[in-house]
Amino acid sequence: MCSAGSCIQAVNLTVKLYGKNLGTPWIAPQLSITNNGTSALPLAGLSLRYWYDEEATNGTTVVATCNTPVQTAFCDSTSMTGGCASATGAPNFSWAFVNAGKTNADCYYQVTFSSTAGSLAPGASVADIELRFSKNDFSAYTQANDYSYNGATAYTATTKVTAYINSTTTPVLVYGTEPM
Repeated sequence: MCSAGSCIQAVNLTVKLYGKNLGTPWIAPQLSITNNGTSALPLAGLSLRYWYDEEATNGTTVVATCNTPVQTAFCDSTSMTGGCASATGAPNFSWAFVNAGKTNADCYYQVTFSSTAGSLAPGASVADIELRFSKNDFSAYTQANDYSYNGATAYTATTKVTAYINSTTTPVLVYGTEPM
């Protein structure tokens, strides 16, 4: 697959989301990735984006950083080798502000994997990547208006959590639909 002069391995995957609701100060996406392809998928270079609105805090205006007030991420559990605390393969987290002002998403929470995370064999899954994040002041989020939130009580395939393969220039969308 090629885009903007950069070519990457063809990818056939499914992302499932269980939008665990821990209450309004927390957003807790629980993710599962399945490789539906016929060749191994290296996890290094794969990134997932959970799209959401960062609501104003205590009457203040959200600034264009998606980390003001500061947000903190936690990995509660994962089926990946070594688990959340592993220096060899545990998921990494970051936030980004969406300059274009997309519907129900002014930010995304990104999950990436280190070069030591290994590969996902054909037909295999990385299940139960249990994450959560909050604003450090524990002010509320309204998840019902978040693009990626699905409110499911079990893992459900979703195209509203997007997946990318990082090429040498820019990430290439390989799964899902970005908000408009």
